[in-house]
Amino acid sequence: MYNQELITLLEKILGYGYQTKNGEMGYYCPKCSHHKKKLQVNLDNGKAHCWVCNFSAHTIPQLLKKINAPKHLIKEALQIVGNYVI
Repeated sequence: MYNQELITLLEKILGYGYQTKNGEMGYYCPKCSHHKKKLQVNLDNGKAHCWVCNFSAHTIPQLLKKINAPKHLIKEALQIVGNYVI
């Protein structure tokens, strides 16, 4: 499911992303700071994975917790994800 609310939230934290050929979103990895956008986030199942440093998360709220995002944004992610079946 393509969710604009979720993309907007992720872009507040990770910066501008792009849509990959397989429908995932690509961002700069906050852990390894690779010069290319290698952190891929699947909006359908919430999984995230960096192809350089192997940083990963099983859900978008977990991703936000791992990168120490502000608590109010983590709560907002939980509300958005809670509205959809993942």
